[in-house]
Amino acid sequence: MILSPLAIDKNNIPKYVPLWRGQGEGNHNYKTFRKLALNSITMKKLYTLLFAIAFTGLSYAQGTIQSFTIDPPSPTTADFVKVYVSVQFGSSGCAVDNQGHSTTGSSTSAYAHHCLGMLSAICNNIDTFNLGMLPAGSHVFSMTLTSGFGGAGCTAGIIPDDNRNTTFTVSNSVGINDPNTLNPISVSPNPSNGNFIIICPNQNSKLNIYNILGEIIYTQELKSNKSEINISNQNKGIYFYQMMNAEKVVGNGKLVVE
Repeated sequence: MILSPLAIDKNNIPKYVPLWRGQGEGNHNYKTFRKLALNSITMKKLYTLLFAIAFTGLSYAQGTIQSFTIDPPSPTTADFVKVYVSVQFGSSGCAVDNQGHSTTGSSTSAYAHHCLGMLSAICNNIDTFNLGMLPAGSHVFSMTLTSGFGGAGCTAGIIPDDNRNTTFTVSNSVGINDPNTLNPISVSPNPSNGNFIIICPNQNSKLNIYNILGEIIYTQELKSNKSEINISNQNKGIYFYQMMNAEKVVGNGKLVVE
């Protein structure tokens, strides 16, 4: 009679198990058999424990969206709007791997994927989204958070960790509800290859040009009513200009480089 090691409970292994008639506890084969049975039981329990630890770690590592912050708090049509998303994970690391957003009308959909460590700990991070200039009205910002394990280029998230949204309102900027009527500004040709002529009645104005991320890529003090602007060194795309006079926004608009 041969007993399988996998079928034996550690606490129920008898002191004497006959491997076959006439053999007992002192036999070498019996000792080997008993040792294998104990090792098998120990390894099964160890695997079970490791699996439970790993599963618990994965569960607690899932990220959550903690809060949204709109910058500036009360944006106008003259502002470049940013959204800061505070996120938290139960892992030893939570570096962002990739993120992005797209805006259609008054709705913005954003996502961020983070790479997590294998140890259990609290990790906080802030994802920043530059929305640029937005039209007046109520806007919805929706965020989907995912995570994976490993370094940069980590595993993809199987299901989203969290998905939440927030709303905010963009109001018309005081004094430039219709900037081309109150402060007639002419930009030509537009679109162009990057060379523009700006005609503005306000002398001693400051011109700032921004990319779609809200970063200033060009600035110039306008000393006369007619000025030449050259941003042909920039990539093709859409840019925004903002005209300032005595720390007040007197006009803004869009430039297209082809």
